[in-house]
Amino acid sequence: MPTAPYSLLKASINGGAASTGGLTATSGQSVQLSADATATLGARSYRFRIYEFPEGFTQPSGWSTDADGTYFYAAGATPPVFAAPTLPLWGKVLVDLTLNGGDAGIGPNSNEDMVDRATAIQTLSPNGLEDIAFDEDGQFASGEDIDRQWAGALKRTLRTIDDLL
Repeated sequence: MPTAPYSLLKASINGGAASTGGLTATSGQSVQLSADATATLGARSYRFRIYEFPEGFTQPSGWSTDADGTYFYAAGATPPVFAAPTLPLWGKVLVDLTLNGGDAGIGPNSNEDMVDRATAIQTLSPNGLEDIAFDEDGQFASGEDIDRQWAGALKRTLRTIDDLL
């Protein structure tokens, strides 16, 4: 484990415990991102991004839009709350946290330690289908999907569609 500061992004769904990894919310539930206080001890700057989201997901209040169309917040360790995609939107919202501009400086940490992309939020379709997201990694992977990563969700969705045909 790296020494502080290193990036560790957590999310709380609807006021629940702050967690990491792939989290599932229902339509419109509140999402509060935060930087883990112990991991980020000594951090000079924070940059939260919402970098992948369903088409039609609009910029949350208090966030800004970057030139590449992603949403960001860089004014502290706790960005404004936003809502999970509200029906008819559904899908995955990928987020990250970069500390100190991504520069580990001098010490035992690497620059990769300064960016955390392991947390993401998803809302399922009204029929329970999972989405896939551009640049998705293993945020929602478990069991046999550790190797398949996002392809596991795609395979399950295709089989569900096929069952309905």
